[in-house]
Amino acid sequence: MITSMVLRKEIEMDIDYGTTTNTSVFQSSVISSSTQKSSLLQRIENKVVIHNRWSSSRIKPDMVAILIPAYNEKAMIGETIQSLRKQSISTDVDLVVWVIANNCKDNTADIARHYGAHVIEMPDNPFMKAGALNKGIQELLDYQEIPEFIITIDADTILDQFFVDRCISVMRLHPEIGVLGAVCRGIPNLGKTLPQKMLLWLQQAEYAKAGEVRMRQNIHTAPGAGSFFRMKAILDVLRDRPTLYKEHKLNLVEDFEATLEIKKRGWKVTNNFHCIAHTDLMPTIRGLFNQRIRWVRGTIDELRRRGWHKETRASIAVIALGMISIPLFYLWWAIAVWGFTSGREHLLSFAMLPLMSIYQAITLRKLGWKSSLVGALLVPDIIFAMMRHTWIVISLVKSYVGRPQKWSNS
Repeated sequence: MITSMVLRKEIEMDIDYGTTTNTSVFQSSVISSSTQKSSLLQRIENKVVIHNRWSSSRIKPDMVAILIPAYNEKAMIGETIQSLRKQSISTDVDLVVWVIANNCKDNTADIARHYGAHVIEMPDNPFMKAGALNKGIQELLDYQEIPEFIITIDADTILDQFFVDRCISVMRLHPEIGVLGAVCRGIPNLGKTLPQKMLLWLQQAEYAKAGEVRMRQNIHTAPGAGSFFRMKAILDVLRDRPTLYKEHKLNLVEDFEATLEIKKRGWKVTNNFHCIAHTDLMPTIRGLFNQRIRWVRGTIDELRRRGWHKETRASIAVIALGMISIPLFYLWWAIAVWGFTSGREHLLSFAMLPLMSIYQAITLRKLGWKSSLVGALLVPDIIFAMMRHTWIVISLVKSYVGRPQKWSNS
């Protein structure tokens, strides 16, 4: 008994000092499967940590951990970590960055270490992004003190300078919020050719308009590009299942599935105008379609699996209304074109077009006056709407009659 108590105390001291949570964001720490420990000490350590693993009493106030899953992101990971150095935080907050190198074939891990991040290497991760995020969360839970908040961001995401500070303020004012999603904007990228420039601008415009008009009180999903989680909400999920993100190769939208699990337990999921994350854009039409089909098809698959429940009904209603609006969109434009070409213009058509132009200009105002002017022409919006309708229909068909689609890093 005495030996056991001594060993237990030694382990507690090891946890307190050997793996202290008051670690600077720039201190390197590498976790690898090759780490060797005494099997006896390992078993005792696990008992010490896991005994109250899901207890919120372990939460350390004003501690924030940032998890960055990264797959071959050597080009962006340094800039992403550097953006975290520039965070302006008004309160005394411990900010710790973890990069989970997910099946990387490049030197993403080395670059992350160079910029001072903690690094977890997963060279053979079958569940890809979901597995990487779960590994990061499990690693945090192995500490005696755990962070009050967790931020998940993509490796190609640049957080606004005041992102952390504003998120903390919102979470403090609203204890009912479990996740605060970022308002996403595209990273400015001029492109090399005119078609590429137009494609990137269309995505910029899409993010800008979504940030203006999306529902604030019950957003569809906490975006993978940037989300601010309350640890208590994560622990609520982990009391009922082993991981926050479902580890299944057919889980195409791990962030949406996790959002539904948090909503299911009564937490609110919302966002804020001032909590901004700048994310990378797709430079090719093929890449854009592959990305959006995975998002939409994965969402439909998940909603079909879950059915009509409190946490799913808003998303189901939005998708249903979206499907209804597609034929109405083409019907309206067909009538408008017919009216103009036949000389039978309707007053409604004349009234609607200026209103639509004004609406486009207003929602794009944050991109500058040039973007507002281009948006007011309506042609770019019509082109992107037709693209969006195409991948929605393809996703719907694939979900019901296509083969199961697996998550792929590529």
